[in-house]
Amino acid sequence: GCLPVLPSDVETGAFKSVVKYSTFRVLMPSRSFLHNPHGLVTMLRKIPLAEIERRQQNMAFYAADLIYEMEGSRVGSHLLSEALRCRNITMPKGNRTSLNIEN
Repeated sequence: GCLPVLPSDVETGAFKSVVKYSTFRVLMPSRSFLHNPHGLVTMLRKIPLAEIERRQQNMAFYAADLIYEMEGSRVGSHLLSEALRCRNITMPKGNRTSLNIEN
């Protein structure tokens, strides 16, 4: 299996309110990576197999929250929820096929 590995100082990702990225991805500080890229391999080899398996299970748990093409995907719902949080959006009473966006 695999795990997402990011040389980054910032924990970012889509739908952070529902997806707990820290439970499955591996971060390496970008400064450490730039100073010693091979240190990433050393760091990954030190992760116990049980932790790798746990992280892979967590990644599988969140797959429907991140993969649009997956059966049972929740990406569309999350995208709409995020849009509602960012904007004041209301559904018109007469026409349910369009949105009214108020600034």
